Amino acid sequence: MTLNFEPGDVDSSELLAQARSRAVLAPFTLDLGGDTEISGMFTSDDYRFGVNGRIDWQRLLQLARAMGLNAPQTDLHGSGLLTASYSGEWRHFAPPNITAQAQVRSATLSLPGFSEPLHVSGGRLTMDGASFRADQISGSFPKRKIEFAGTFSGSRQCERHLLCDVSFSVQADELKEASLRELLTVPDSGIGLPFFASARRFRANWLLDAPSRGTISVRRLALQDLHAGNVTAELQFGASKVLVRQWTADLLGGKYSGELALDASGPQLAVTSVGSIRGARLDQVNAAFSQRIGVGTLDCNYQVTMSGADAAQIASSMVASGAFFWHNGSIQPVSEDADSPPLTFTSWSGHFAVAKQHVALERTKMLSTSGMREISGEAAFGREWNLKLVGAEGEPNLASAPISAVAPSRQQAKLDQSR
Repeated sequence: MTLNFEPGDVDSSELLAQARSRAVLAPFTLDLGGDTEISGMFTSDDYRFGVNGRIDWQRLLQLARAMGLNAPQTDLHGSGLLTASYSGEWRHFAPPNITAQAQVRSATLSLPGFSEPLHVSGGRLTMDGASFRADQISGSFPKRKIEFAGTFSGSRQCERHLLCDVSFSVQADELKEASLRELLTVPDSGIGLPFFASARRFRANWLLDAPSRGTISVRRLALQDLHAGNVTAELQFGASKVLVRQWTADLLGGKYSGELALDASGPQLAVTSVGSIRGARLDQVNAAFSQRIGVGTLDCNYQVTMSGADAAQIASSMVASGAFFWHNGSIQPVSEDADSPPLTFTSWSGHFAVAKQHVALERTKMLSTSGMREISGEAAFGREWNLKLVGAEGEPNLASAPISAVAPSRQQAKLDQSR
């Protein structure tokens, strides 16, 4: 390492003053995980030095802290190629201006609230002053079998967070709710988000607080027994709130679109959602919810609100309403006659309301070979429907027999108990 004084082209009377005011750090090689070249210049007013070569991320952070730079306090390991310039003024201890380009070969980063570190196997990072951009990032959480690719950009000049005003675009081939829940929760601490188990708590609060927005696309998404394909959505985070806009997916053999809002800023989590599904197949609905509801295809619009401090409260607080149109359907009446024929219809449409875990139908319309009927009644979650069918002249039809959504074996057991 050589320290050279460069007085510049000045007369002899200014030579000593200039020599004392500027020092140049001639390029030298430092082992920062490889052959890394360091150079710099210091004056009485400012400083500037550069880093160029192969580096180990942890050693680079250690060097930055040793030089008094405000390096993030994070557990980062791995290697890459870096070309960077650090400059700033001594006055008022102003933060340095950083211009850098890095090619990530490998990186392992511990994130607060995550049950395992993030692994990055490739990507390119660019920083220019207060802004940053990460392109072609290949990331994974190996234990949870979560892999993704993405692009991120944003600001480093944030009051409360390391990064803010983040924009992102993330793509994943497959994502399972169970894996995501295990990644973002710790056991035995309550609940933080409605789709997480009640025995777990959400800890990565900075994900909800730091302002960010972007898009996500998942080829296959599994939410317990519910499977969706070609999922896309616009996400917005900030102030302990999550907004999901323009959410679309292939779901239950049909097409889903909707919006969702989660508000965790208060003592209880508040959830609101609106959406619709077109062309859902009832055989896939039966399989997803482990209930024999019927056959046919279904169109449905809905709006729902929920709130609570745990999963049970959230489920019991559900209030919803909407409209449905059931095409070419068939449902099975409860009857002691095992050969009782199913009730078939060309269409069944109307409005529904959900409260206290019951679905209410009022004067809905069913068209079948017997003509048009009105149907009213209710259904409890997970139990048979108690519906009344009324003929065109106002007389009860089918002896007002209840219609079951229970699998045949359960129907028979119910009948056996009543005898």
